[in-house]
Amino acid sequence: MLRPSRRPPLPRSPIRFVDTPRSFLRHVRVQAPENMTAFAIVSGDFNRSHTSYAAARLSGLECPLVHGMWLSATVQHTLCAHSTQPVDSPDTLGVIRSVEMPEAEISAWSYRMFGMVQLNDIVDITIERVGRIGGELVLEATCRIGDEVVSIARARTRAPRTPMSTVRVFSAR
Repeated sequence: MLRPSRRPPLPRSPIRFVDTPRSFLRHVRVQAPENMTAFAIVSGDFNRSHTSYAAARLSGLECPLVHGMWLSATVQHTLCAHSTQPVDSPDTLGVIRSVEMPEAEISAWSYRMFGMVQLNDIVDITIERVGRIGGELVLEATCRIGDEVVSIARARTRAPRTPMSTVRVFSAR
């Protein structure tokens, strides 16, 4: 009779999530595309519920839905964008309002969808710091249409990695 081999227990990581008070970092109001065909071409995802009015109507919808990955990518851009405006600037469509924060690179990402985004919907994206894991910040992005939460993303972020410099050493012989 074969017995399953015993695996040694995984080492416990000394790095763990530390909850911090929520802190506002960024907000942007975006308008979903009026047509998802260009996104389908770029992503390779031609799911007809995102590109066809006929398919949408068969599903009981008036029009195609916005790709969840389109909103996920928009949130990632908002999080990492370099060009932002001060928080007290006017709330203009497509303008990212932000507190001063260092550049960030996403090291881990999760994205959950809770509601549907229709073509041309206006989506409010708010990003807050919610914790730390080691030296990395944990940020949460909440996407709303009106009062309805349509998605929530979590990101671990770190300072961007800089390209390594090439050093040439010549010996004096």
